[in-house]
Amino acid sequence: MRKSAAYGSSMVPALLLLFLLMWPGTGSTAGEESGRNSAGDENIRFFAHTGYVEFVSRAPLLEFTGSSEQLNGLIDFGTQTLDFFVDLETLDTRNRRRDRDMRRNYLETHRYPFAEFTGRFTEPVPAVLKEQTPVTVEGRFTMREIPRDIRVEGFLTPEADGIRVTASWEIRLEDFNIDRPRIVFYELSEVQRVSINILLKPETDADSP
Repeated sequence: MRKSAAYGSSMVPALLLLFLLMWPGTGSTAGEESGRNSAGDENIRFFAHTGYVEFVSRAPLLEFTGSSEQLNGLIDFGTQTLDFFVDLETLDTRNRRRDRDMRRNYLETHRYPFAEFTGRFTEPVPAVLKEQTPVTVEGRFTMREIPRDIRVEGFLTPEADGIRVTASWEIRLEDFNIDRPRIVFYELSEVQRVSINILLKPETDADSP
């Protein structure tokens, strides 16, 4: 995966920006089959601004979740690639002090605002789906400008207005040079489980007001 231009700045990841610039923005309506527009033509790009992502820490004495509903994502069935990213400033653990210390001292979101996963399907996946489809994606998860190769198992589920993506994988804090907090996050797990749930719409529908 190439290094995103977003890391270490306030810019959105470069791949997503490229797709935004390419959008025609005609605002058509999704068809009955996921992956087709109202004219019956096959859409190959799907996009979303508001998906759900969570980071779960499970330690012997404490379990907590940091979540955000501002996950951005796209799938390009033409190139068989995916890209998802979240602004780490939007993660919420339901504890204001913990959130502040997490962002300032450990994630350093003022320097590294985004976490991003970019990958490619290991087997060809059609743009038109009629049922829930298991998929495997190989790619890189990047946080704090450190990319790590990972393999992710997930599902694509067709819905009336798009395709829902659900997946989860594990990361290790030490892989991203993140020290385990010892005061605010007592017994923070070294291994974090990341899960996403996001509905992506055909590009013209996602761009509609």
